[in-house]
Amino acid sequence: MSKERVLITSALPYIHGIPHLGNIITSILPADVYHRYQRLKGKNSLFICASDSHGTMHEIEAKKEGVKTEELVYESHEKVRSLLEEFNFDFSYYGITDSEQNRSTTEHIFHKLDENNYIEEKSIDVTYCRNCEQYLADRWIEGECPECGGLARGDQCDDCGELLEPKDIIDPYCTHCGKKDIEFRKSKHLFLQLNKFEDWLKEWIEGRMGNKLTRSETLSWLNEGLEERCISRDASWGFSIPKEGFEDKVFYVWFDAPIGYIGATRSWAEENNEDWEEWWRDDSIEYFQFMGKDNIPFHSIIFPSMLKGTEEQWNFADHIVAGSFILAEDVKFSKSRGKGLNLETALDVRNSEYWRYVLMALYPRNTDTTFSWDAFKEKVNKELTDSFGNYVHRILKFIDENFTSEIPDGEMDEEVAREVREKIEEMERELEDFRFRQAVNKIIEISSLGNQYFQREEPWKKMGSDPEECKDIVYTCANIVRSLAIVSDPFLPKTAEKLWSFIGMETNIHEESWTKAKEFDLRSKTITEPEPLFEKIKDDDIPDFDNEKNKSKKQGGEENMISFDEFKELDIRIGEIKEVDDIEGSDNLLKFQIDVGDETKQSVGGLKGHYTEEELVGRKVPVLVNLETSELMGEKSECMILAAVVGNKEPVLLEPERDLEAGTGVA
Repeated sequence: MSKERVLITSALPYIHGIPHLGNIITSILPADVYHRYQRLKGKNSLFICASDSHGTMHEIEAKKEGVKTEELVYESHEKVRSLLEEFNFDFSYYGITDSEQNRSTTEHIFHKLDENNYIEEKSIDVTYCRNCEQYLADRWIEGECPECGGLARGDQCDDCGELLEPKDIIDPYCTHCGKKDIEFRKSKHLFLQLNKFEDWLKEWIEGRMGNKLTRSETLSWLNEGLEERCISRDASWGFSIPKEGFEDKVFYVWFDAPIGYIGATRSWAEENNEDWEEWWRDDSIEYFQFMGKDNIPFHSIIFPSMLKGTEEQWNFADHIVAGSFILAEDVKFSKSRGKGLNLETALDVRNSEYWRYVLMALYPRNTDTTFSWDAFKEKVNKELTDSFGNYVHRILKFIDENFTSEIPDGEMDEEVAREVREKIEEMERELEDFRFRQAVNKIIEISSLGNQYFQREEPWKKMGSDPEECKDIVYTCANIVRSLAIVSDPFLPKTAEKLWSFIGMETNIHEESWTKAKEFDLRSKTITEPEPLFEKIKDDDIPDFDNEKNKSKKQGGEENMISFDEFKELDIRIGEIKEVDDIEGSDNLLKFQIDVGDETKQSVGGLKGHYTEEELVGRKVPVLVNLETSELMGEKSECMILAAVVGNKEPVLLEPERDLEAGTGVA
């Protein structure tokens, strides 16, 4: 039986870099749609999310930029939160996992697991870089995935999503120095005994998997047999482990991240004078989780096992809903590898309403789907503009011009009313089954139905000959507009607000009742002067993204081409390295003073550990002189030494065949 209070959580966006469309299409966006839908259905819906703020990627980036990790994380958190606001996500609360509420909850769950003998100590081989003379956290080691040959990044493959151990990675290298000078050393760590929950999990998952993909991925793990999972890391950014002998380690990010749902609920409760335990310990709550398929095992196996192991009363997910990947040129969207549109650049093309519609129209429920600009244009131009937007504008314009902006008092066409109700009921069934692509398409089917009716009945011809029938036709069409406003609200909240105001409604559309969409009693309302809801996408509207994260191939297979005139603008000369200095706090950067002929310029480059000072001073190298000045680790870099890069990011300096004077041009 459906419950009156609904808890909805979305997989937390990892805030190392700006999230891309693939980060929201299967998690935050469907969660938001479902939350808005539940509210229209009269449910008390709590939508919780937060920035996933721990993990070694933040440490890596902070080290590169020469800033404190905490400073970088909170700057990223505010940036991401601002972008999510632009996408109109209606969070009840959006927090951050690096909160005191999450810390105390994480420590409590850990202590309970430890007390109940679900945590074991074990010495394991930990990656160590001899060149950097330090232990490497998972994300500080990269190489080839043993399963698919793709990019393995520490504990997971970026391409196939396989969970890995660093020792299994083929040809691993250190992300700090780029060298393969790696060994494995013994270090004591803590492990969650997942295998002890196998039998319980097999019973628990029945009826909770929201779609075929979620079930198949979960059963795949269970059928292979569960293994213990390390929950500690040799790192400094994160929650320190409150156990003697482990204070210098932190919890693995995937231990405290799902607990972040509870932590964020506690933060919401404190700010709103509510009881958080009513949402996490009261079984009158119906709990929905939304995520991408790479997050399934953490939600269907690891997180429920963590809660079960406390031997306390917790609400477990009633529905775990996962979607597949959205692809860009047949590669999974990946912000770390520069694949796909991020939220910021997407909003530069069109506002969030366009993206909310298109992404839900492409929702990859059980299989991957590919994003293309052609698909984007087709969805916007043919569906949003030509069908939905055209119908609304056409009807309201007709009322404005022929009925002095007053919706006439007529009778609803019963056949049309029946068809609209059927479409809305079909939409309900699709939403209840998490078929978002099919559900959002009902908006277009309803508007198409209205368009066909209006065109078939030709009210403009009956204005004089049969004014009463004309009123009935217009009344019918206006009521379809109201129905569209309500059912479009979960997907297109700003558009729904506009429609609501266009037809003279003064209530809050977001607090309306879903059942009103199936009642056709809108009459005697004065409409406002309508304006087009959407604009068509033209070829010129899609920019040429001239940054690495958003480039697409040009015709003929040519990519990143520049003209000869652009090449001539490059001032490349032979330079002589005069001085070399270390940069405090950097593992791979050096500062150079380079004679380029008519002046000496400073450069900062990643040659530390590859060449000694003796090998560098006096060396003649090609230098790009007219480079815009930048700053790295607080040091000004005015030019760039050109080098070849071989293997795994190993730089090799280029030298002229014979001795040349500093300043000699390269052409």
